[in-house]
Amino acid sequence: MLPLPTDESGERRAAPRRICHQHCLVRFDRRHLDGQPGSVGAEGFISDLSASGVALELRPAIPSGATLAITLSGSAARPLPRAHVVRCVPVGGRWRHGCFLERRLSEEELRSWLA
Repeated sequence: MLPLPTDESGERRAAPRRICHQHCLVRFDRRHLDGQPGSVGAEGFISDLSASGVALELRPAIPSGATLAITLSGSAARPLPRAHVVRCVPVGGRWRHGCFLERRLSEEELRSWLA
């Protein structure tokens, strides 16, 4: 797999980040936590969003390659396209996950998530 292109600042995103600050519910394969079959949900926080990716914080660390289903907490907004974890780093007692989306968000979809 080829590395993602970067600009002079080291940024690797294909689209500009936008601060989001939204609480969310994240569902993923339970095997990533305890090896058992099934899916599990965790409350999280989206720190930023772009048309092609999302950065979110969760209590559990979810490994690179895992697929996530992300919805806004208590909202009727459409879920994000499935997200795939590309990095997971510890941040203040939680884990920050950098993910790419399976399909790009339209400008309208992006605005609805940032509202």
